[in-house]
Amino acid sequence: MKPLRQLSWFFVALFFGLSARAQDAENVLTTVNALCAAEMHGRGYVNHGDSLAANYIAGRFEGENALNFNGSYFQDFSFNVNTFPNEMQLSIDGVDLVQGYHFLVDAASSSIKGTYKLVWADSATIFDKKQFRAFKKHIKRNVIAFDVSSFRSIESRKKLNSFIQNNKFHAKAIILVTHGKLTWSAEQRQLKYAQFTVKAEKINRNNKSITFNVDAQFIKNYQTRNVISYIRGSDYPDKYIIISAHYDHLGRMGKYVYFPGANDNASGVAMMLDFARMYRFYPPKYTILFIAFAGEEAGLVGSKYYVEHPLVPLEKTRFVLNLDLMGTGKDGIAVVNALVYQEELSILMEKEHFGRYNLLILQRGKAANSDHYWFSENGVHSFFIYQLGDYTFYHDLFDAPEQLHFEGYNRTYFLLKDFLREFQDRHL
Repeated sequence: MKPLRQLSWFFVALFFGLSARAQDAENVLTTVNALCAAEMHGRGYVNHGDSLAANYIAGRFEGENALNFNGSYFQDFSFNVNTFPNEMQLSIDGVDLVQGYHFLVDAASSSIKGTYKLVWADSATIFDKKQFRAFKKHIKRNVIAFDVSSFRSIESRKKLNSFIQNNKFHAKAIILVTHGKLTWSAEQRQLKYAQFTVKAEKINRNNKSITFNVDAQFIKNYQTRNVISYIRGSDYPDKYIIISAHYDHLGRMGKYVYFPGANDNASGVAMMLDFARMYRFYPPKYTILFIAFAGEEAGLVGSKYYVEHPLVPLEKTRFVLNLDLMGTGKDGIAVVNALVYQEELSILMEKEHFGRYNLLILQRGKAANSDHYWFSENGVHSFFIYQLGDYTFYHDLFDAPEQLHFEGYNRTYFLLKDFLREFQDRHL
């Protein structure tokens, strides 16, 4: 390319790039802020936060003139889930701890109420049979605390986990003391005992008693739904590409604390909606399905249900692009299944190597860590894309919109846009 033409193309690219960034930033923030609002209850299973988020996404699909199946954007299904809808208290020697900041109840914990004796155990308590027998009699119906950091070897950690899971001490509750960050989850089961993680600076061996008031409500066959729309392909309407992102998060832990889930995964939903908006004005050659999956945090439940009940034939689904954690990107992107699907990877790398996007691409193999998994397990080629960067807020209270900087959002979006266009042009 001649120097003068190079310069003119540079200014054209700069103009459209800046315009796209301004437009994308506004839409992305609108989506992320809406999904992370307190009224969404963390997009979980208390106060039907997941259904409120699903309604919002369906409204956005409708606003982009995306079509639906059989008059509905929803695919209903159910699963069991453990919830904590009411007020929650944990105090040590009469001092209240702040939920989410000082402690977390385990997502599978049972209810507990009352004051109990606090007893500490170390690795010798587990590994020495004589000590174990004596301690087992002493601890029954009390509360046992473990300093997790004292179990340093892999073997000792495995043994600790085994003891905890089986509650071989028959303790009323188990306290895991951590020096690290507090990370929550969602669970489809409920334990027969209560379990908590407490920050190390809030508990010590001099503490004598611990008081709880935790109401765990296990819901069988909780009704939720995937949100699905599509834009019909102009050239090959019977070939399908799925762009997906899970919309659920962890919901509420007690009456007053909820987990916003900005990066995980309001950001991925925002990018999926960006693609829906783009394809509204620039129709794809293949039919593009947009699926906002429910139940990902509880074990990839929504995507498993879809694969078992697909709305279009899996054998005609040419590719799945699953998006998660799209609020950072300073250090590039990771591509799960990159080492599995070499032809698709070559297209992605070819676009990146043009130098337009300046993105590091970390190539990963197979992993069951998001909603792509059930598709690839059933023969549908798929990538799971997530961004890399210095972002420490994960499954905690601090994963909020104001923490996101979207350093690599636009570069990732345009790379994937080019990838999908080339994929369709090659008739894969």
